[in-house]
Amino acid sequence: MKKIRNISLLMGFLVLAISCDNTVDLTAEFKDIPVVYGVLSPADEDHYIKVERAFLGGDNSNALDIAQIADSLYYENLDVKVEHLNSGDVITLQKVNGEDEGLEREDGIFATSPNWLYKFSTELVEGDEYTLRINRGDNLPEVTATTAIVGSFNFTSPIMPTDINIRYRNFPLSWRKKDGIAFYDVKMLFHFLEEDADNIGIFNERTIQWDIFDNLSADNGGSNTFSINFDGEQFYQFVGGELDDINGRKRIFTSLDFVVDAGAEDLFDYINIGLANTGITSSQVIPTYTNLSEGVGVFSSKNREIYEGFTLKAEARDSLATGIYTTGLGFE
Repeated sequence: MKKIRNISLLMGFLVLAISCDNTVDLTAEFKDIPVVYGVLSPADEDHYIKVERAFLGGDNSNALDIAQIADSLYYENLDVKVEHLNSGDVITLQKVNGEDEGLEREDGIFATSPNWLYKFSTELVEGDEYTLRINRGDNLPEVTATTAIVGSFNFTSPIMPTDINIRYRNFPLSWRKKDGIAFYDVKMLFHFLEEDADNIGIFNERTIQWDIFDNLSADNGGSNTFSINFDGEQFYQFVGGELDDINGRKRIFTSLDFVVDAGAEDLFDYINIGLANTGITSSQVIPTYTNLSEGVGVFSSKNREIYEGFTLKAEARDSLATGIYTTGLGFE
């Protein structure tokens, strides 16, 4: 199974932002605008770049109608390469349909099929620089962007493997920082067995995911160790809110994992600016961020560390079984 299955193709809003900008002259001369999203990770075996196009000018065709025409979203002939600057190696990317890769596009205002992506499979070198090069032909300027690959980092607390005790107060997590990391996402995977409703005595494996922190700035005053605390009470609230009473059947906790995603500064800026200027007091014009030489979008990097196999001490297991948020869920 390929490691990359949760790639985020976050570009649709860019096209809308351009089409909704009230400073655009719809009678202006036609202009081709590349829209690119590519985030490389050494934790992935396969790497994908999304390249689409938006338009300014031309006739006054309805933008929503055009968005449903797949041919209008993609370039017919595109040469996409990634250059490893440290070695000089140049890789030509293969055009693939994301549907065949298990990467289906979400339903929305844009055509969902086909979902054209550009793919390459190579082992990325942490800390090295890679440049994306896109040739659109027709004497259009080359689209380029460069990113350094985010390095791996080591968990320092709690020490693995170990039994941990999650009480109704702050629980500490920490790991070694690496240069080039601008933000973290922190998740917990909670694994358990659940007795089958139709086959009493038969247990099925289940996992629920708790998103503890999203888009957490890595700036913590220059320390080599990044430390955070999560609210243990919120952990039990999450489990209680995620699971239903199973009417006398049993659940058995097995283990939990911590998943830490780290992203580079370009990706951090892209996400934050995309979230900015929205809400009830906004101007309704979504700002766009780009680190591309032409067009809009982002070419950046991320990395992932998964710390597996943590178990719970007796006190925490008791809280699962009889605590105010999880009592009745069947945990033993």
